[in-house]
Amino acid sequence: MPKFSLGLAYYILFRHKWLILGLTALGIAAAFVTREFLVVPYVSQSRILIRYVEDRQSPTASEDVRRRSIDDRGGMNIIRTEVEILSSYDLALEVAREMGPASILPDLTGDPAKDLSRAAGAIFGGLQVTPRSAVLSVEYRNADSTRVQPILAGIIDTYRKRHVKVHRSMGDINQLLIQETDTRRERLQQTEEELRKLLEQAGVIDLASARLSFAERSARIQQDLLEAEGELAERKALLAIYQGASPESAEGDGQAKVEVTPTSIPEETQAAYRQATSLIPVLRGREQDLLLQFTSESPMVKGVRTRLAEQEAIKARIEKEYPQLAAQSRATAPIGGTTATEATAPAYDPAVESARITAIEVRRRILNDQLARLRADMARIGTLETQITELQRTRELQEQQYKYLSTNLERARVDEAFGPNRVSNISVIESPTPPLRDNKKSRPILLGLALGGGVLGLALALAIELFFDQSVRRPSDLENAVGLPLMLSIPRAPKLAPAALPAGGSRSPELTAGTARGGASSQTDSTAVVAARTRGALDDYFDALRNRIVYSFEMRAITRKPKLVAVTSAGPNSGVSTIASGLASSLSETGDGNVLLVDLNPERKTTHHFHRGDLKVGIGDALEQERRDDALVRENLYLVSTTSEEDQQTWFMPKRFASLVPKLKASDYDYIIFDLPPVSQISATPQIARFMDQVLMVVESEKTSRDSARRAGSMLTEAGANVAVVLNKTRTYVPAGLASEAADSA
Repeated sequence: MPKFSLGLAYYILFRHKWLILGLTALGIAAAFVTREFLVVPYVSQSRILIRYVEDRQSPTASEDVRRRSIDDRGGMNIIRTEVEILSSYDLALEVAREMGPASILPDLTGDPAKDLSRAAGAIFGGLQVTPRSAVLSVEYRNADSTRVQPILAGIIDTYRKRHVKVHRSMGDINQLLIQETDTRRERLQQTEEELRKLLEQAGVIDLASARLSFAERSARIQQDLLEAEGELAERKALLAIYQGASPESAEGDGQAKVEVTPTSIPEETQAAYRQATSLIPVLRGREQDLLLQFTSESPMVKGVRTRLAEQEAIKARIEKEYPQLAAQSRATAPIGGTTATEATAPAYDPAVESARITAIEVRRRILNDQLARLRADMARIGTLETQITELQRTRELQEQQYKYLSTNLERARVDEAFGPNRVSNISVIESPTPPLRDNKKSRPILLGLALGGGVLGLALALAIELFFDQSVRRPSDLENAVGLPLMLSIPRAPKLAPAALPAGGSRSPELTAGTARGGASSQTDSTAVVAARTRGALDDYFDALRNRIVYSFEMRAITRKPKLVAVTSAGPNSGVSTIASGLASSLSETGDGNVLLVDLNPERKTTHHFHRGDLKVGIGDALEQERRDDALVRENLYLVSTTSEEDQQTWFMPKRFASLVPKLKASDYDYIIFDLPPVSQISATPQIARFMDQVLMVVESEKTSRDSARRAGSMLTEAGANVAVVLNKTRTYVPAGLASEAADSA
């Protein structure tokens, strides 16, 4: 289904305009006829204002026992209730009893029960109640103008009486309400006492606050424990490095037992190590300062770099010989590196570090004990949490029930003081009007008939366009259905008879001549190749088709000659011969070289080429320069056709045509245009098309179905042909102004 757009809407509207206009006129005529025979009843109207309602049916109601207006919450429920009361069948039956069937019906049957039922049905069927905020609009319809107003007045009087009956008081306060209130109060007190005892047993005042406090304390202890364990692991690792062991050997829960027996380091070695350690950052800073003023090739920069390399080599050699010096340097060096002053910091003391490790382990053990006690307290409260939570929920529920009963008990006592016969306040703001003709129901019927024809026409046009008519009509339909590139869209040309071929040729020559029956339109009669006047009308389109084919060859880098172009179609009578001859004529007018048009369409049995009235020249003759002069129909343009039905079938065989292809490619023509029959399951066109440099598949607008176009395109592409589509005989239904508007909106 094509995507709906403004352009598609305009296309459907203008293509099916006569169908739409015809059905619209038919609908208008039906409306005029119906108006003459339609019976229009009389109507009387009245309006009732409902200011407030007090419903005292139940002494335990928490909302309806008070006075409520339409502006209060739930006020629309009051209006809906009154509408149901006023429009009920019981009210209609009560009106019929009070007024009598004779005042309502034009004739009686003599059976009182049946007449009463008929009268109630007449009232019920003619009554209409419409709520409008706090006002009820009441209408009654009847064919008798003398009965409409009195019946509506009787309906309103009966409604007011029935309203009182529905909303009347239920009587004294029920003693069970007082007893239930006292019971709920006692249960609430008992629940509160049990809850207090459980909280005292748990040692908390509020369960939520205690749970939050425990969570905060547990998080704080766990954070301190993590910090202690991290510091312990760090110090054990440093001590292990100093002793020459791996950091992993220091891991474990117990205190590391370390024997401090470092290797003796000569004093002069320590002095050299300290000097190298202090000079390295000084020399690096000096190097950076010199690079700001001199290049890296400067003698001063090179001298500093040489001294820096010497000191780094001394430091590396000493650290390799005495690893404990490197561990001591890392343990005492601050973040960011060692300065000259920091190089003289006290040496790393393993005994002090072991004492620190012992202190950290004691702190970790204390934190673990605190965490265990805290978790034990939390577990003790958790055993009571379910009971405490259940009692809290029970207390909340009992409080709600107690408040509900207490409130309604107080309201019931107040209502008893006012008396049992209080009613709502209802006023008639408009008395029943005199009878008037009711056109509200007849007007939509007539309007529906008048507009229904147009709507039906539009719906039918949409159904035809989107569902029933599956032909290709527009370029968008073609692209969606076939999935092949559109080369050109050619409009439908007027029907013109073929003209004679002038001897010297002209801008719009005819490339054939005779038909058995005298010739017809070039796009509708397959027995004619081209008519002169039609060629002139489509001259610009053939030139555009020529330019696009030439551009396609340039884009595909096809420069050899000749270039083979085939023109075929997805169905019969699609205008293939017209497009083939028009393209050949347009290509010949460029003056670049010769063009040969070959007619291989066996369906056109009456088409032959004539030169000066005699049957001449076949395909083989046109490929020989000495014998092709008879095929010349104008400058640079040659036309050949199979000379008999047997010759057509012979040349159209794929094997025979394959043997002809080398001769065709060896000829001196620039372009060779082939007029091929439609693509079908029994046609050899797909096998012939695979030899072509370009295949143009012609699709006739509004005739070729989408399935046929899709199948033909698939057969050509599966055969390996380079296919482009030409949409022929298109019609423009939309005016130019609206078409441009639709294009801008898209």
